[in-house]
Amino acid sequence: MTRDIARRMVGVASALGLFLGGITPNTADASAVTIHFQRGATCWKYSGAATTFNGSFSAGQRLDITSTGEAAEAGGVVKTISRFVYVADSRTGRLLTADASGQYTIPATGLYQITFGPMSVVGAPGTMIICTV
Repeated sequence: MTRDIARRMVGVASALGLFLGGITPNTADASAVTIHFQRGATCWKYSGAATTFNGSFSAGQRLDITSTGEAAEAGGVVKTISRFVYVADSRTGRLLTADASGQYTIPATGLYQITFGPMSVVGAPGTMIICTV
C-alpha cells in the first residue's frame, strides 16, 4: 500500500468518525452514577436517564431496589413501568440473585454495579431507589 493511499484511508476514517460522533447518543445520558447515601439515610434516590449505578456495600448488607421508567407504547403513549434490576459484583461480574422478597444480600464487602432492563427503556427518564434493610 502506498503512503498516499494510507493517508487517504486515515483521512476518510477520521471524517467518518467525526460524522458518526455527531449522531451517536448523548453519552451523558448513559453515564455511570455513584451511589452516595446521606449520613444516617437508609435510602438513596436518583431521577434521570443514567443506566449504571456504582456503590460500595458491606458483606451481609441487604438491598431493596425499586426502578421505574418511561416506556413508549404504540401510538406514542408514554407510561411508567417497573424495570428489571440487575446487581453485579464489580470485581467478578457475578450477578446476584434476589431472594423471594426481591431483596439482594451482598456476599462480600466491595463495589457493586446496579443496572436495569429491558433495553427498550434504556436512555429514557426514570427513577432508581436503593434502600438498605
